Amino acid sequence: MPIQSSEIIWKKPQVDSDTAVNGGRITAVVSPDATANNEFPDVPQSELTSGVTRYRKRFIKIANDADLVAQGMKIYLRLHTPADDAVLFFPGIQRDTQNDLTGTERLYGAGQLGSDLSAGATSITVNTEGVAFDYFRNGDTIVISDKGSVFAAGNRELAVISGAPFYSGDQATITLAAPLVNAYLAADTIVSSVYDAGDVQALADNYAVASAAGIYDDTTYPVVVDHIGTIEQTWTVTFTGATTFDVVGDTVGAVGSGAISGDFSPTNADEGKPYFTLLSAGWGGTWTSGDTLTFQTHPCAVPIWYKHVVPAGCAAFSGNMPYLAVMLQSA
Repeated sequence: MPIQSSEIIWKKPQVDSDTAVNGGRITAVVSPDATANNEFPDVPQSELTSGVTRYRKRFIKIANDADLVAQGMKIYLRLHTPADDAVLFFPGIQRDTQNDLTGTERLYGAGQLGSDLSAGATSITVNTEGVAFDYFRNGDTIVISDKGSVFAAGNRELAVISGAPFYSGDQATITLAAPLVNAYLAADTIVSSVYDAGDVQALADNYAVASAAGIYDDTTYPVVVDHIGTIEQTWTVTFTGATTFDVVGDTVGAVGSGAISGDFSPTNADEGKPYFTLLSAGWGGTWTSGDTLTFQTHPCAVPIWYKHVVPAGCAAFSGNMPYLAVMLQSA
């Protein structure tokens, strides 16, 4: 069975704030769907007057118990904000915080189709959130959709931009590399730039042995990861004797003790699945007390940042709700 929509879960980072430490690594906390203020707080009148830019980090986790690879994941804004503000997104990395952002990140966004299209069209106009955001670029994949929601009836197709878009004010004129298959009405159609996240899966890497004679064969017996339980972590295995060891994560702390005679598989209590499984067959050579093996694990999750831009003098708007969509080749 392919990955199901119920297995695509938005997770929160370590910190949700307007400070430099905002963001960080994935947590077990779910960011609830279709819930007021699940990403950003309400904007008070003082910020509507003066303007403000906020960032929030989220992780799109693939919680598939069969550990299927999320093939060809594509992420896009299915609906832009209807108010005078703008919500965009850009890819992050597993451990970054707001302090790591530069303000020059490549943005992805959405806009309303500017005029009706017939099937076979090779040029479209899009009313964007602002030319300065530059989220339509030469060579980009875009999604053109008149579906009321991701699973609603209607048309949706991918297209590729050929050449740099031309702007008149905030309206972009985009040339397509191939004719459109479907016709679209401007009033019903959203055009979105697409972030291609590629194939998404949990990973283990960055193995390092500190031992005079101990060996761990990570090529033949790599650490086994779990698409539900694995987190972003640096693990240190420290030998307490010739055959026994303790394991500590750099943020979760001690997760137990093991021996080279058996597989070691500590449980992530938040998820009820293993953080990883260290295979007994990988051990070789001679280990002594104090020797270490270190490695890193990475979750089956794509980190993204939302950027909320409220211009000075922005009008208040009730029920302001953009939302992000995910496409998988296997879904």
